[in-house]
Amino acid sequence: MAYLTDTRLGRVVLLSGLLCLSGGAVLVLAQAASADYTNDLPSVERVKAEIKGKDATDTLARQVAVFTYLQAYISRIKMNRTVRGDYTPGERKFLALYAMAAYQMSQDYAKAHTPAEAAAFDRLHGNYEMDGAFYEDWSKRLIGPQTAAAYSGAEAGLAASGERFQRAITDNKPAGAAPQAADKPVLGAPAMSNDPTAVAARRCLELGGTSIACMGKGLMSGVMDMIGFTAEVQESLTGPGKAGAVISGFYKDPATLPTLGFAEDAVTINDCGTLVGDGHNYTVEKGPGSLRVTVENEPRPIVLTMRPDGGLVGPGLVDVKGRIIIGYHTETKTVYRNGVPAAPGTCDGPCTSSVSVPEFAPKMERCAIGALAMPPSPKPDSASAPAAGDAGVVGFLTGFLKTFVPGDGEVGLRMTGQYGGGKLLLDFRGNSLVLDCGLAHVRQPYTVENTPGALLIHVQNSGDPFTLTLQPDNSLRGSGSTAVNGRLVTGMKGEDVTFTPHAETCEVGLLRPKGSGARLP
Repeated sequence: MAYLTDTRLGRVVLLSGLLCLSGGAVLVLAQAASADYTNDLPSVERVKAEIKGKDATDTLARQVAVFTYLQAYISRIKMNRTVRGDYTPGERKFLALYAMAAYQMSQDYAKAHTPAEAAAFDRLHGNYEMDGAFYEDWSKRLIGPQTAAAYSGAEAGLAASGERFQRAITDNKPAGAAPQAADKPVLGAPAMSNDPTAVAARRCLELGGTSIACMGKGLMSGVMDMIGFTAEVQESLTGPGKAGAVISGFYKDPATLPTLGFAEDAVTINDCGTLVGDGHNYTVEKGPGSLRVTVENEPRPIVLTMRPDGGLVGPGLVDVKGRIIIGYHTETKTVYRNGVPAAPGTCDGPCTSSVSVPEFAPKMERCAIGALAMPPSPKPDSASAPAAGDAGVVGFLTGFLKTFVPGDGEVGLRMTGQYGGGKLLLDFRGNSLVLDCGLAHVRQPYTVENTPGALLIHVQNSGDPFTLTLQPDNSLRGSGSTAVNGRLVTGMKGEDVTFTPHAETCEVGLLRPKGSGARLP
């Protein structure tokens, strides 16, 4: 799930959960959802043109909040369609565009202001991200009918899953099943439900999630993301997804304007002449003595090599095929409730509104992609952050971020996907790695080292650290064994959870990917 490389990724995932907590009627617009709802998502330029505040800082904060929230829209629609499957090309494009816009605006503000002012700005746009009245205002103007219809369907599907999830973890019994149908002892502990939703909640807790985050109603998408390898039902529904080496972060040459924003599935080329920022597929290839990144582009691919310091070196002046805005047309939308137009005076504003939608045309631009510096490492969490156990709203949000966004947006070479061999299972997700060894499982950090001969993945397992080598066939190879020191839930009563330690040892040998990933010739 994720295109942002700093802590704003947490807000995107968080908003994905909070969207299904909001009350009130869902706005279903007149036009039915098309096969590609992203056709009427607002452009970056349109958001900047329509979202204004009381001053420059307030305007910037509102725009960053909208870009962050729009990513949540896309994430939830995709989550309802498939948890582990790919985003569509349109979704990847807009996720990259919105992420790049939010990141660049925040970075530019931070560079021009003091650290205290930058922190205040982060709080300001964070408040707007949670402001229901602000959401109602901008969503009516910017969310097109196709997107609204797609989101309405997603919300209905996820709400049904959330209800079942809440019943299962609250009652600790399979929803709609006989009382003893799925209960069996775990290591001598009292019988506990083996219903997939209850198992998901327990696994979330065992991997370090807070009670509030793991058991909160409406956080089904986050809990499903925590399930990882061992949930057979989950994998049968979602498939393994891709696996391999990827790059994360925004790479920029201080002497030139274009910026490359890398995420798991695409890279955005931004500020290339008059082109709007568009997402491009890319591959990572490790050869003898070098690592090459190939970005899909016309008339020819853009090939970059990675420097020893983690930066990238591009070809210099290069032709890039993209799109420009050539004009706008007006679209009128009407708010519908229960299949009929909403009555005047019931919409918190106009029930019919007109918006300007950009029109695009292809164009070729020539821009310089040269020596791109590696993004700086993320700042550590503030020591003054509220405790995750706080039962208030701030504590809830903090606990949620800690649960579902472990690590603080590491940049550079990363891994993605699932690998398995023998009892040992690895699930690279976001910025952390889940290790499964029998019944033991734990979330641990890792790093990727680009050595002259190979890519090395250093797993910082608290039981036994170990190193894996990415092979030419995209498998991982290690040696020896490793102890996985985890814990298992032995009791759940409301928010009171009891655990027992559980450790197992697994051989570290050949681990094969459960999907396709980067090519390694």
